[in-house]
Amino acid sequence: MRKISFTLISVLAFLCIVFIGFSPAASAKEFTVRGTKIFAPNGQPFVMKGANIGIWTDQSSAKDVKYIKNIWKFNTVRLSLVLKPGSDPNWFVTDKLIDKYVKAYAGSNPRTVIMLECHDHSGSFYTEDSNPSLQDLRNFWRKIATRYKNNPYVWFNIMNEPGGTNKVEKYWYDMHKLLIQDIRKAGANNIIVVDGYNFGSEDGNGTTKANFIKDSTSAFLTYGQQLLKTDPRRRVVFSLHTYVNWNWNLNKLDNFVDRVQKKGLAMIIGEYAATTGNSQADLDVTEAARISLAVAKKRGIGRLVWHYWAWDWNALATSDTGGASGDSVNKTNGSRPTNLTWLGEQVWDDSHNLSEPKRGIELNRFAWKASSSGGNAAAAIDNDFRTQFAIANASSSNWFAVDLGSSQSFNRIVMDSRKAASSFLRDYQVYVSNTAKSKGKLVASVKGNAMARMQVSFPTQKARYIRIVPQRFAKKSQPDWSFAEFLVYRAGTERTVAGKNELNSRNWQASASRKGTWDREAPDMAIDRNSDTRYTSGDAIANGDWFQVDMRSPQTVRAIVMNAGSSGDDYLTRFEVYVGNNPNQFGKPVYQGLGSPVTRIGLNSPVRGRYIRVVNKQEKKAWWSIHDFRVQA
Repeated sequence: MRKISFTLISVLAFLCIVFIGFSPAASAKEFTVRGTKIFAPNGQPFVMKGANIGIWTDQSSAKDVKYIKNIWKFNTVRLSLVLKPGSDPNWFVTDKLIDKYVKAYAGSNPRTVIMLECHDHSGSFYTEDSNPSLQDLRNFWRKIATRYKNNPYVWFNIMNEPGGTNKVEKYWYDMHKLLIQDIRKAGANNIIVVDGYNFGSEDGNGTTKANFIKDSTSAFLTYGQQLLKTDPRRRVVFSLHTYVNWNWNLNKLDNFVDRVQKKGLAMIIGEYAATTGNSQADLDVTEAARISLAVAKKRGIGRLVWHYWAWDWNALATSDTGGASGDSVNKTNGSRPTNLTWLGEQVWDDSHNLSEPKRGIELNRFAWKASSSGGNAAAAIDNDFRTQFAIANASSSNWFAVDLGSSQSFNRIVMDSRKAASSFLRDYQVYVSNTAKSKGKLVASVKGNAMARMQVSFPTQKARYIRIVPQRFAKKSQPDWSFAEFLVYRAGTERTVAGKNELNSRNWQASASRKGTWDREAPDMAIDRNSDTRYTSGDAIANGDWFQVDMRSPQTVRAIVMNAGSSGDDYLTRFEVYVGNNPNQFGKPVYQGLGSPVTRIGLNSPVRGRYIRVVNKQEKKAWWSIHDFRVQA
């Protein structure tokens, strides 16, 4: 019996090792992937927060490592490399170059993950006929796998942004399968990362549509499970790059993550940024960055900013000459720097687990009018961060002003720059007045500002007009001044809109001027009291589109809440609300305002009526979605 028991135990132990794919002793020292999660060698979940490095400059020095690890608190870096001889020595692969980076990041405490990736053929593939070829790629990864198989902090990102058509090619699967097999045959158990198809975007809808990702355009959805099975260690991570294709709505990314994770795949965001396109920064992708961070934080998905160096106008810090890299921050003691760009603020707060500070209660901008000495002033109050107020070759004779429509109380202003890294004001003055012809009273004189997002607080004022007068610019030569949105706040904390009772919507009926084709996204889904369902327009909305509820009988309405839920940015930028008893003749609006992901509408006085209609008053190249529409009496 003892012999049989011993044999049985031995067999079971052997089968356990074979089935799991690794021994407990080995896995305890390595990164592993279990389902949709990545786990560190200590057994704890590992969420990547970091940046892409290298390419244009050497970032392996002691100073670089100090800033990246200790000041920015990044736990991961992604190093771009090329195999083509004659390339810039800062990213042409040599044993010396890679050893230097691996030692700097993955060989010193705290140990940082360094993801090596090959960047030769973005938008295409390594093939037998390409230069460098598929054989060159295979030789590289065999060598890397052999060289670093004992360092689990070195990860292998096989190639950057493979493929460039609207329908995923099977070659994506075939190539990655071949490389995964090569790496494992070399005895390496390291994490392997594969980029999404079509420049990493996984999206074949093009750059002008907010539609959900089709399976046929996504390598993850089409071949992900199949590719994962080719790895005996099951340590493949799928990397998405969120640029202009992802600029439209949060729900698009949420939906995609859902579908990828339901297939049991671990996903990260390998690149996100504020601009993309070329060195002239012709494409604004700040919304894609905001959406990426919102979804990644909620889902525990790793994310890496492009780029730590100030390139493609994706600067993290500001300077006298424009945007600057992460090592240009003006504070190194652990406190938040005061010379960050908009992107730098997002990245810093994310890596340091900080929430955005509360600024007070934002004033309703619906009735505002903007004017300026040049540029498109209206772009600063249109509730659309993709448009910019801008004056080139600006001087101290320029100005920007807003008419609030009536005298109001406020104590803070923000000029939100979004992608502008060098178009901010060093010194400026803030004036308030109750007459359009007078510059008014000086309430703030800002000196030495270094933040791209300009903001200042002052004692509470009551006025109708606000004027900003620049005194000194970020750029010393050919200065320009720009920002995306002008915001004004009053003291206080935002609260749920007042309302004694929430009306029961069980027997109500909803309708809309525009609706999707799916029954489960029909107008009634907005009033079913289930935040997991939604009404959606199913397409980009136009001025005049409306959503309406019939409450079956006249009700007293004091407040309304429209919640976009997981469809975060599918809200109205500008809208009007009507309440009445005749759906064909409402009369004047009872409310006019600008929307947000959770739009809270508190009426100045209660209104009685059977029908409530919300009307869009501004073109927006995105969907309109309502997960919850609630009315308080």
